[in-house]
Amino acid sequence: MKNNFYAVLFVLLTGLLPQFLMAQSTITTSGPDANYSQEQKDFIKAKTQQNQPTIELSVWSGYMFGGKYDRYGYYYNIADGQDWGGALSVEFASNTFGEFTYNFLGTTADYRLENTVILPELKTEDININYFQLGTQHIFGRNEQVQPFGLVSLGMTYFNRDKNDDIYAFSGMLGAGVKVFFTDNIGIRLQGRFMVPMYFSGIGFSIGTGGTSGGAYWGAYALQGDFSGGIIFRIK
Repeated sequence: MKNNFYAVLFVLLTGLLPQFLMAQSTITTSGPDANYSQEQKDFIKAKTQQNQPTIELSVWSGYMFGGKYDRYGYYYNIADGQDWGGALSVEFASNTFGEFTYNFLGTTADYRLENTVILPELKTEDININYFQLGTQHIFGRNEQVQPFGLVSLGMTYFNRDKNDDIYAFSGMLGAGVKVFFTDNIGIRLQGRFMVPMYFSGIGFSIGTGGTSGGAYWGAYALQGDFSGGIIFRIK
């Protein structure tokens, strides 16, 4: 059911936003400055864009690798599947965007007790994985049509499980991709990302002949990642 919801949302966004952007373009060309020369219009447009940040809304779908992990005496194997997501990006410096990202994977996970003499029964549960991330996206080069980029973010991952307790985990994400614009306002976004939900495993402190040392230690629930692609709507 959730997969159907995200599919409908994806279709609505990709269908309605282009019409909105076209309407905005029509309003601009038929407004009070319609009697200006093309050179004057271009100058006004350039000055206006200098004072306004670029905003991008991206929606995508792709293939996500679920990963495996051992935790609390159980072994888990999360099935790969189709994921859905989106990002709101706001430019705050030259070629650099602040970006909020959401990503969803609805799938299943096989699990069993580990470290037992007799292999226990393998069980299966439904699991919904939700990533909420805040980070930066940096564009390499100054080409307006083809824009390679890298991204890094931190946030939270929520594992909603139907047969076991839900999990809330601190997480990080690294990725790279390319944006290709066909017009000033519409393009596509292709990307690959590495995702790591983590758990706190403790604090260590030691004293020795070389001095003292200490730190906090983290472990990974699963090593996940995806390849995805979608549409970008840009407002400049």
